[in-house]
Amino acid sequence: SDNDPHHSAPNTSAPIIRRASLSDFEPLVSLYSELKGGCLSLMVTRVFRSYGKFSTTGHSRFGAEVSGMLVSVATIHICPNLTFGGAINARIENVVTFSPHRGRGLSRRVMEHAIQAAWQEDVMSI
Repeated sequence: SDNDPHHSAPNTSAPIIRRASLSDFEPLVSLYSELKGGCLSLMVTRVFRSYGKFSTTGHSRFGAEVSGMLVSVATIHICPNLTFGGAINARIENVVTFSPHRGRGLSRRVMEHAIQAAWQEDVMSI
């Protein structure tokens, strides 16, 4: 909508790439809704909210913040594997940027940040 700051025209302030936190819950729901074509069911929102631990061991969310607003996000899962000597794998998913902020390389930068975090966990593959 016109009054939603996440969907307004982007400004030129430099993005901050950072780990998302529990305080990012509302922008994350909006981003994930955009990922799902603007439709995120209330039930999914309730489950996500009641999940308890926003960032549990094994997964993290990284985002791009522009002018104090989270406008892009990616989730990375770190998955220890019982095979291959306990080698750790990582998977990135749910990468989305609000449409007015697309085309600026934000998703790429968020994914690069997530990939760097995975390599620091000594993963075998992403």
